[in-house]
Amino acid sequence: RRALPLAALRAPARAADSDGDGYDDAVVHPSATVAPGLSIGAGAYVGAGAVVAPGTIIGAGAQVGAGATVGPGTTLGSGARISPRAIVFGAGQIGENAVVGRRAY
Repeated sequence: RRALPLAALRAPARAADSDGDGYDDAVVHPSATVAPGLSIGAGAYVGAGAVVAPGTIIGAGAQVGAGATVGPGTTLGSGARISPRAIVFGAGQIGENAVVGRRAY
């Protein structure tokens, strides 16, 4: 595995703008580390200190809790929740409305 330089992960993510008001409908905390070019659905949330790797797709209304880590190529279905400090690594899919518990690995 090859580590990404931290600077490469600090680029702002793009979020959907479903109502056309010019504002992103997703919330990404300023201290979160997100890879550039992520797909983040409307109403999604990425918490403080969370790390989201390249190739991740975050569905509408999905949540990545504070301090959680989501590895490359992961897809979070609509309404899915990654609880605080949980680690989801490796390309895979977390289904709609599924919950990964606090500090789960």
